[in-house]
Amino acid sequence: MRHVKCKYCNKEINDKMDIHYREDDCEFFCSKECVVEDYIKEFGVVKVEAENVRKVDKFKLFKNGEIYHSNIEDDSCYKCENGTFMFSKMIKENDIDYEIYKCNKCGNEIIIKCD
Repeated sequence: MRHVKCKYCNKEINDKMDIHYREDDCEFFCSKECVVEDYIKEFGVVKVEAENVRKVDKFKLFKNGEIYHSNIEDDSCYKCENGTFMFSKMIKENDIDYEIYKCNKCGNEIIIKCD
């Protein structure tokens, strides 16, 4: 017989621990913290600073301290068909915010109103 070890930290499980079990892969954990850390590691969860949101998801933006999904419906360029619209910049006209997207192939620009 061999000891059962925590999947995340590899400690031998004993009755003094806050034992958790994951049914989908029959794994034991010695604490809730190990469950959370294993989940973060397994699914590639990373901390993102507000100013870097566009770098990890080009359709998300921070406005007035809150995160929003862009109103762009399709990032395929209708002009050249092979290009993809990439966020370029934000502009403000008459107190209305707009996002400017530019095609990475032909340079075509589109303006998307932010509601």
